[in-house]
Amino acid sequence: MKKQIVAKEETKNKTKKEPEKCSVTNENNKMTKKEGTKTVSWIPLEKKSKTPNKVIKIKRKDERLSRKVKKSIAETNKLLAEADSVFKAIDTINSNYRESKSVIKVKLNSNSHEYSDAQVLEKAQINHFAERISRSLEGLKQIESEVEKTVKFSREIAEEAEKSWYIRWLRYIY
Repeated sequence: MKKQIVAKEETKNKTKKEPEKCSVTNENNKMTKKEGTKTVSWIPLEKKSKTPNKVIKIKRKDERLSRKVKKSIAETNKLLAEADSVFKAIDTINSNYRESKSVIKVKLNSNSHEYSDAQVLEKAQINHFAERISRSLEGLKQIESEVEKTVKFSREIAEEAEKSWYIRWLRYIY
């Protein structure tokens, strides 16, 4: 197999030589040849034209950067998932708070209604008892006046009994 190869010569003044023809038997398509004190590197033309060193370095840099970007994207996705779960937890806490707040309001309203109903009932009972007491007082006053009349009548009878019969008879007639 014969290929054209460009020979590079590494010297102090870095002079260029014209390409030479040589046969390559190496699998890597690279061959070094010593000519006296000079070392000449043989690089195939095809390889040099396809992937120069700068392009390889740029590709490696791009690969490293793409790996870093993929890692950062994965970390960002994890953080977003955690933030989403935290947001959902906060949302459930808020909804539970709202529900408990509404339950407390309903209980307070019902308790206040029950309390006001109880107050109305107590007020009605107090008014009823006050009416009964006032009626009882009126009844007691009537009974007291009747007792006074009875006492007065009994005193009169007692006084009459002490008087003689003819005075009583005269009173009865007149």
